[in-house]
Amino acid sequence: DKALRSEDISYQNELALFSFSNAVVNEKDSQRHYSQFIEKNKRKRMYMLVTKSMKYAAVFILLIFSVYSFYLNFYSSQIPATETSLYVPASQRIHLTLQDGTEVWLNAQTRLTYPTHFSEKERRVTVEGEAFFKVAKDDNKPFIVTSNDIDIRVLGTEFNIHSYPEESTSRVSLIEGSLQIELLDSGSEKVILKPNEEVCV
Repeated sequence: DKALRSEDISYQNELALFSFSNAVVNEKDSQRHYSQFIEKNKRKRMYMLVTKSMKYAAVFILLIFSVYSFYLNFYSSQIPATETSLYVPASQRIHLTLQDGTEVWLNAQTRLTYPTHFSEKERRVTVEGEAFFKVAKDDNKPFIVTSNDIDIRVLGTEFNIHSYPEESTSRVSLIEGSLQIELLDSGSEKVILKPNEEVCV
């Protein structure tokens, strides 16, 4: 039937128009989603690149620090230690920190002799006068203070020594930790101090 065929063609044309319209809309949506997908991938790749770069940078910095520490320790151990003598004038006091982190407070007219860096076996200084020590703990290197024929051996503690050359006696007062005091002119005589104890020699 011509009339039915004409109507059928009209319907097919309308269906084709609707399909074309949907295809256009879908193409626009597809393009938008594709752009979002590309942008998301770019951000992800950038994040991965930055993360990987930071990891490499951290490893590189750690490597440089390790090499620097090795050479610093190596060359410091090769350089011979030199003695430094510090004298505090009258009416003055001085606070200083030694190479191992030990803190020392020196009273007036006190002389402290110490090396630029300590040996591998011990940390030894000499005092003439009055000084307060806050010794950095190191179980492998005993800290030894020599003054007026007295050796004070310590691992980690706080103590005060009063030992001026012109005075007949020397006093050692222990605040914290433990001390072993050896009288050098009496052979092997040793005294162990406990906190809040004092010895006069």
